[in-house]
Amino acid sequence: MPRFKKLANKQPQNVLNRRRILIIDDDPLVRASTIRIFNRGGYYVQAAASANEGLERTMCDYFDCALIDLKLPDMDGMEIVRNVRELRQNMAVLIITGYGTAETSAEAKRLGVADYIHKPFEPEKLVSAVEHAIR
Repeated sequence: MPRFKKLANKQPQNVLNRRRILIIDDDPLVRASTIRIFNRGGYYVQAAASANEGLERTMCDYFDCALIDLKLPDMDGMEIVRNVRELRQNMAVLIITGYGTAETSAEAKRLGVADYIHKPFEPEKLVSAVEHAIR
């Protein structure tokens, strides 16, 4: 019996110490692969398929970092960034996109986006960018 008690006491601390990532992307393959990448690294990961779902999760939970797609069906990615910044000023934000332009990259910098990553991305580069952003 003491062995189970010892394990139970350790588990919540481990969960609380994990870095928390929110992925907002409408592509199920991108969500699934990104979740897998960060789960392997020991992160706590939540994903949203729409901007509204992502904003709802941002309001209800704490995240260290949000990975936001620029092209979502219900809201422009930059608008999501503005809303996330309003809700959680200290949360790191990274843009992941297959449709990046110099204009959106410049706007992202003005909004304080930590990094602007083009799809398809290399898992190591994405993890490195997130780790750098949340330091």
